[in-house]
Amino acid sequence: MGESLAGRALTPAAERLARASALAGGGSDHQVWMALHAATNPDPLAAAVDALERARWALGPYAADFLDTARRRLSGG
Repeated sequence: MGESLAGRALTPAAERLARASALAGGGSDHQVWMALHAATNPDPLAAAVDALERARWALGPYAADFLDTARRRLSGG
Protein backbone atom coordinates (compact mmCIF):
# COMPACT_ATOMS: atom_id res chain seq x y z
CA MET A 1 0.00 0.00 0.00
CA GLY A 2 2.78 2.41 0.83
CA GLU A 3 4.25 2.06 -2.64
CA SER A 4 0.88 2.89 -4.18
CA LEU A 5 0.49 5.99 -2.03
CA ALA A 6 4.05 7.16 -2.67
CA GLY A 7 3.65 6.68 -6.41
CA ARG A 8 0.13 8.19 -6.40
CA ALA A 9 -1.09 5.16 -8.37
CA LEU A 10 -1.97 1.57 -7.63
CA THR A 11 0.89 -0.80 -8.30
CA PRO A 12 0.08 -3.68 -10.67
CA ALA A 13 -0.13 -6.04 -7.68
CA ALA A 14 -2.46 -3.67 -5.82
CA GLU A 15 -4.61 -3.29 -8.93
CA ARG A 16 -5.00 -7.09 -9.17
CA LEU A 17 -5.91 -7.38 -5.48
CA ALA A 18 -8.42 -4.53 -5.75
CA ARG A 19 -10.10 -6.14 -8.76
CA ALA A 20 -10.16 -9.53 -7.02
CA SER A 21 -11.84 -7.97 -3.98
CA ALA A 22 -14.60 -6.60 -6.22
CA LEU A 23 -15.14 -10.03 -7.78
CA ALA A 24 -15.23 -11.72 -4.39
CA GLY A 25 -18.44 -9.98 -3.40
CA GLY A 26 -17.11 -6.61 -2.35
CA GLY A 27 -17.66 -5.91 1.32
CA SER A 28 -15.31 -3.96 3.53
CA ASP A 29 -12.17 -5.33 1.83
CA HIS A 30 -13.31 -3.83 -1.45
CA GLN A 31 -14.02 -0.51 0.28
CA VAL A 32 -10.50 -0.48 1.73
CA TRP A 33 -9.07 -0.95 -1.76
CA MET A 34 -11.33 1.79 -3.08
CA ALA A 35 -10.13 4.10 -0.28
CA LEU A 36 -6.53 3.37 -1.29
CA HIS A 37 -7.40 4.07 -4.92
CA ALA A 38 -9.05 7.37 -3.94
CA ALA A 39 -5.95 8.33 -1.93
CA THR A 40 -3.80 8.02 -5.06
CA ASN A 41 -5.66 10.86 -6.80
CA PRO A 42 -3.08 13.46 -7.92
CA ASP A 43 -5.34 16.25 -6.58
CA PRO A 44 -4.49 16.27 -2.83
CA LEU A 45 -7.81 17.70 -1.64
CA ALA A 46 -9.86 15.31 -3.76
CA ALA A 47 -7.64 12.44 -2.58
CA ALA A 48 -8.28 13.29 1.07
CA VAL A 49 -12.03 13.81 0.70
CA ASP A 50 -12.60 10.72 -1.45
CA ALA A 51 -10.39 8.50 0.71
CA LEU A 52 -12.24 9.60 3.85
CA GLU A 53 -15.59 8.89 2.19
CA ARG A 54 -14.49 5.39 1.12
CA ALA A 55 -12.94 4.67 4.51
CA ARG A 56 -16.24 5.61 6.14
CA TRP A 57 -17.90 2.71 4.28
CA ALA A 58 -15.10 0.30 5.19
CA LEU A 59 -15.34 1.08 8.90
CA GLY A 60 -19.07 0.49 9.26
CA PRO A 61 -20.20 1.20 12.84
CA TYR A 62 -16.83 2.78 13.70
CA ALA A 63 -17.07 5.38 10.94
CA ALA A 64 -18.28 8.23 13.17
CA ASP A 65 -15.30 7.84 15.53
CA PHE A 66 -12.93 7.65 12.56
CA LEU A 67 -14.34 10.83 11.00
CA ASP A 68 -14.18 12.67 14.34
CA THR A 69 -10.52 11.69 14.70
CA ALA A 70 -9.78 12.77 11.11
CA ARG A 71 -11.47 16.15 11.70
CA ARG A 72 -9.49 16.73 14.91
CA ARG A 73 -6.20 15.92 13.18
CA LEU A 74 -7.00 18.12 10.19
CA SER A 75 -7.89 21.04 12.44
CA GLY A 76 -4.72 20.61 14.49
CA GLY A 77 -6.55 19.32 17.58
